[in-house]
Amino acid sequence: IKEIVEGYALTGAQYCTMFKDQLVLAGFPEDSSAFYYSGFATTDLESPADDDKEIPQEKFSSSTAGSISVGDTIVGLKMHRDILYVFCENSIWKAIGLETGEPQVSPVTRDIGCIDGFTIQESGGDLIFLAPDGLRNIKNTERLNDIELGVLSRKVSKILDIVLRKRNDYEFYSTVIREKNQYRLWWIDRENLDITQRGLIASYTY
Repeated sequence: IKEIVEGYALTGAQYCTMFKDQLVLAGFPEDSSAFYYSGFATTDLESPADDDKEIPQEKFSSSTAGSISVGDTIVGLKMHRDILYVFCENSIWKAIGLETGEPQVSPVTRDIGCIDGFTIQESGGDLIFLAPDGLRNIKNTERLNDIELGVLSRKVSKILDIVLRKRNDYEFYSTVIREKNQYRLWWIDRENLDITQRGLIASYTY
């Protein structure tokens, strides 16, 4: 765990999320494998006089703030069921206890990464993301602290395989239509913005 000293500038983050009452940042150009978390908010700012006070989530030099390197390029962050999931190019990590000042970080997998953080969505109680071999989900099992990685896109693998082989040519985006249990993924060709772009609409059943 690296302590963030007073006056250290955190600029250029590509990814951010909230872990309980803490702001988490990642994707810094000069530190792509680390995520930074702010101090834990222990007070409620409610009165007009509180407007001039420092917001705890913006303080990155308190005793419950810090940074952790996972040794792999981070491509996305997602808070899910009191766990912070850190998605990297070749691995996925989980972090708990950031608010204690003594967080615990462990790998979910060192063999599977995420293609793009903008493909990460929550649907049906699971996290869905685009991996190098297709759409996968992170699912909490009935066993305590056990996490299962599943493959969801076998029936549309012929479509996704073509896209994944040329993934460096595309920008990926996604959304979830919760009323329909739909996960929607689309990809945009960076070099041919004038052509009709393609995507995928998938119903997630569980």
